[in-house]
Amino acid sequence: MRIASPQLPASPAAPDAAAASGLERAWRGALLVSVALLPFPGVLPEPWPGTPVRWSDLPLALALVLFALARGRRALPQPAAWAWAALGYGGWVVVSWGAHADVATGFKAAGVVSLVGTAYLAAALATPARLARVVALGVIGSAGFAVAGLLAHAAGFETALVGWPGDLVPGAWARPRAGSTHPNLAASYALFAFGAVSAEMSPRLRRLAQACAALVVVTTFSRALFSLLALPWLIAGGRRARVAAACVAAALVVLTLVRIDVDPSRPWSARLSSEPSPRVITFSTAVDSLWRSPLTGVGPGVDPAHLSGAPFHAHNTALSVAASYGLPAFFLFAVAALGALRGAGDSYARATLAALLLDGLATDVEDFRHFWLALGLAAAHPRVPEPTRGAGAEPRPFAA
Repeated sequence: MRIASPQLPASPAAPDAAAASGLERAWRGALLVSVALLPFPGVLPEPWPGTPVRWSDLPLALALVLFALARGRRALPQPAAWAWAALGYGGWVVVSWGAHADVATGFKAAGVVSLVGTAYLAAALATPARLARVVALGVIGSAGFAVAGLLAHAAGFETALVGWPGDLVPGAWARPRAGSTHPNLAASYALFAFGAVSAEMSPRLRRLAQACAALVVVTTFSRALFSLLALPWLIAGGRRARVAAACVAAALVVLTLVRIDVDPSRPWSARLSSEPSPRVITFSTAVDSLWRSPLTGVGPGVDPAHLSGAPFHAHNTALSVAASYGLPAFFLFAVAALGALRGAGDSYARATLAALLLDGLATDVEDFRHFWLALGLAAAHPRVPEPTRGAGAEPRPFAA
């Protein structure tokens, strides 16, 4: 006679594990949707006109909520310098908002907190291959918008795909926005994409994405071109990377201190201008703002510099952070960025973050979501000491 074995009750941990797994897939999917929408704010309608909210912000907020639900207490950063510094940076921006509180700065403060959250999500991706493919498709689309805008401009049709023919000083060269809201933002995203598509994917897709990224940077006539040219040496690392970084920094400093009038269609006509550089003006006025309020800055949502009597960006990441939110915010931002850069074990992720930081000498990259994606991706695969390296080693998110 066969005796049936008793049926053991199902483990209560099994449904919890299944739910956690579902939440993990859900926040990763929401993050990918946000990244897919990221390069196209200029061609997508605003969800709430009059606010800085973009469509890419909505799935990101969902991803942050789902991530917190999936990880629970584990969603908090591990003992890593970059993670706690990034958290402190977001917290100090909230402090700055409290010192200059109004509706506009509240939106901006919430946006900065979401940027920090973006780095946490990217750092939690143990295998960013899917993210890289989404970025590749995004920069290919950006290149398509850039070409379409330039062709329409050449045919005499003005569209939202082409920005004004200059930035601080009007010029004679039509600069494509490539689906973004500003040529410099499009170029910065393309610079990020050039290095981010290094994750495992089809070599053909990677080469196409990098060619499209280079096309966007070149046609926007942006200073990001210097960082793009330095990327191969930054990837190689070592002494060549340091020399390349020094050369890019020197070039950007020179272009900041002097004003060069040049028509990209006639580069041989470039000449030094006797007029003061507008970037020197924005720098000096941003320093004045920092001097008046070194602890909390002018507050989030307020341009710290002035040009021709009107508020303007500082066009320098370090100065923008310090003048907008105060010196404590600058210190925490620097610890987060440099900590992730120094601890990165993936050469492409490290080079991408370094290139964006170099571009930050002439651009306010602290407000770019792709910069925080790059920071998180650099921290996602930390450098492993040789004695502990092995085939079974797993990358530790949030590790320094």
